[in-house]
Amino acid sequence: MGFSARRQSINAKYEAASGDPEIASFYANADSLDADSANSRPVRQSLVKRSRFESQNNGYYSGISHTYSHDLIGSGPKLRIESSDPAFDRTVEQEWEKWSKAIGLRQKLLTMASAKDVDGEGLAVARTNPKVRHRVKIDVVLYETEQCQTPMLPYAITGQCDGIEFDKFGNPEYYHILRNHPGGQFATFEEPERVPSRYVLHFFKRLRPGQHRGVPERASTLNVGIAARRWREATIGAAEKAADIAVLLTTPQAAGRKPSAGI
Repeated sequence: MGFSARRQSINAKYEAASGDPEIASFYANADSLDADSANSRPVRQSLVKRSRFESQNNGYYSGISHTYSHDLIGSGPKLRIESSDPAFDRTVEQEWEKWSKAIGLRQKLLTMASAKDVDGEGLAVARTNPKVRHRVKIDVVLYETEQCQTPMLPYAITGQCDGIEFDKFGNPEYYHILRNHPGGQFATFEEPERVPSRYVLHFFKRLRPGQHRGVPERASTLNVGIAARRWREATIGAAEKAADIAVLLTTPQAAGRKPSAGI
């Protein structure tokens, strides 16, 4: 018997790929967009606002973020030099420690880690700050995700997404940084500063090829907080209604006296 005669037809099937109306209704919002289109500015803005609200009103949510950032950063980065000159190594390590404290590096990294978790990305720019109390005047200036954007983004131009320009290999070349936060009291329309990418620290979780902007890391569970609050309010409401039904029964008989036969 030849090989072709022994072949059997296999019809594999995925339930999630079927055309059943009930199953299809669960995936009504599914799309085939690329990563940057799926994480467009309006989508990210909506997710960031809701994630921040949840972090501010949900102790579990903020606790997870707090634990994550402190476990990740800890006491801050330490520099370890191993050259042929131990005295030189100690000098550089001590100067690093002094510089880190002068700019508050640990706290800034904690803030970036928290922003990565809640907002989806932490952003900072290395700048020269003459007021740094150290001979090295390099400072790490933090920015929120809304400040990295292109106000008049021409989507027809290739090699660019909201806030970032790329070379032909897909490497970031420039970041567009707004001096003022769009939601701040001094917000005005302004041209963003084009900051070379070598000076930018962009901290986010890349989950898809071609993804260049981050989204809140618990975006898929934001509705869990809403459900938990509804459950708590419903439980408390039910308890209050049950308490309202309770009444106090009174009798005209004196305490300890047995009721007469006519009662």
